Amino acid sequence: MARTGPSTAPVRPGPTHAQRNVAVDVLRGLALVGIMMNHIFGAELPSLVWWDVHAVGFALLIGAGAAFAVPSARVPDRPGARRTAVLRAFVRAIVLGAAGFLLEVLPNGGVAVILVRLAVITALVAVVAVLPRWTMPPLAALLLLVTPQVAWWLQANAPQAFATTTGWSSALDAGAWMRMLWAPYHPALLWLGVAVVGLWVLRRFDLARPWHLVAIAGIGAVMATSAWAFGQWAWERWGAPEGADLRILAIGDFPTLTTDRRWLLGVGAYLPSTPSLVFSTGLVLMALALVSALCLAAPVRLALKPLAIVGAMTLSGYFCHVLLEGQWGLWTVAGQTPWGAPVPTGWADLGLQVAVLFPALLLWHLLPGRLGKGPLEWLSRVVASTVVRSR
Repeated sequence: MARTGPSTAPVRPGPTHAQRNVAVDVLRGLALVGIMMNHIFGAELPSLVWWDVHAVGFALLIGAGAAFAVPSARVPDRPGARRTAVLRAFVRAIVLGAAGFLLEVLPNGGVAVILVRLAVITALVAVVAVLPRWTMPPLAALLLLVTPQVAWWLQANAPQAFATTTGWSSALDAGAWMRMLWAPYHPALLWLGVAVVGLWVLRRFDLARPWHLVAIAGIGAVMATSAWAFGQWAWERWGAPEGADLRILAIGDFPTLTTDRRWLLGVGAYLPSTPSLVFSTGLVLMALALVSALCLAAPVRLALKPLAIVGAMTLSGYFCHVLLEGQWGLWTVAGQTPWGAPVPTGWADLGLQVAVLFPALLLWHLLPGRLGKGPLEWLSRVVASTVVRSR
C-alpha cells in the first residue's frame, strides 16, 4: 500500500487483527499464570517473584491489542474504519466491565477483581490508537509522570471521595469509580500510560525482526535500570519512607502512602509511582522481546502454541479462574471438598486449576469459527458486531 500524494514511500501499516501474534498471546498466557499464582500464593515467594509484572503486563498487552484492532493513522482510512474499530473497543470494554461487576457479586475467594479497570484502559487506549504514532511516546511519558502525582494528591486531600463499593452498585457510585481510576492496587488511569507504551511499541516495531527485538529489549532495559537507579538514589538522598524495605515493597504494602510523598520516588510492586511504573513497564518490554525472539524459531513457536491459545482467551481464563477461587473459598469455609478430601492449597491448588482450566480452554478452541476464540471473547465480539451493524 502506498501513500497518496507526491511521495511514493511505502507505508508500514502496522499489525492487523488478522496477523495475530503468537508471542503476544504467549505473554498473555504467562500473565494469566502470574495472576493465578498471585491469588493462590499471596505474600509467599512463588507469588513475590512475579513482582507486579503480570498485572502491569495485562495493561501493556491491552495497548498491544489496540495496535492490532484499530487501523493506524498512517494507513489511508477506509470509510469509518477507525471509528468503527473504536466503537467495537468501547462495546467490548462494556462487556469486560460487566463481567468484572458480575465477578464481584459472585463467590470469588476474596480476589480483587481487575476487569473493570482493564475495561477502562481498553476503551481509552482505543481512542489513543487513532492518533499519529509520534504522539504516543510523549503522551505515555506525560501520563506516567502526571497521573501518580494526581492520584496521590486526591487520596491525601480528598479521601472521602473514595468508596469501597463493589459489584453492580459500584457502576453508579462515583466513589467506587474514584477508587478504580486512581487508587492502588490497579489504578486504571495510572496504568493507561503503560498501555500507550504497548500500543506504540507494536506500531513502531516488527516482532518478527531480530533487530527490532533488540531495540525493544534495549528500551526496556534502559527504562528498568534507570527507574530502579533513580528510586534508590532518591531514597538515599531524601530518605526512604517508613516501611520501605524489600519485603514490604514486594508484597505491595505501603502503610504511609498518603502521608509521605517520598513513596512516589521509589520502586515497589504495585507502588503507584512514576519510577515503579517505568520499572515494571521496562521488565514487560524485555519479556516481550525475549518471548518474541523465542517464537522466531518454528519448533519453539509450535511448542508454545498451547500457551498462546490460552493467552488468546485471557478474559475467559481469568473469569473461570476467579470462579474456581470462589469455589475453593466455599470449600475452605466448609473444611473439605464435597467428596471429603482436603481443600487443595499452594502448588496443589495451582496444579489443579491449571489441569482443569487450560485443557478446557484448549478443547473450546476446537469449536468452529469465532466461537472457538473463547466463550467471553466470542460474546464480546457478537455484542460489538450487533451494535456496529445497528448504527
